[in-house]
Amino acid sequence: MEPGVYPDGDSVTAADAAYWNKHAYTFGGWQFLPATGEIRRNGILERQLSPVLAEALADLIAAYPKYIPGSQDDKKQNVKRLRDIIGANTILSVHAWGYRFNPEAVL
Repeated sequence: MEPGVYPDGDSVTAADAAYWNKHAYTFGGWQFLPATGEIRRNGILERQLSPVLAEALADLIAAYPKYIPGSQDDKKQNVKRLRDIIGANTILSVHAWGYRFNPEAVL
């Protein structure tokens, strides 16, 4: 939500929704805000990712429907940690090439 003074609760809710629409990835009721690492489902905070994991997930989502190469060990570790946090089916392995985000798994 953008800084400012809001006259009532409805204005706060509207400003929060506008911020998420502008700065987040949304799939159904699932939302990811890369700047803060927040993962929400139906507006409720479920997870807070570290900056490294938030960047890794943002890269995967931004590349969708394509994949990102997965040859580096640190990238493999980040994918493993993300799978543990958001679900194994959310990040698919592209055999011998890398990883791909699977939005159907979060819907």
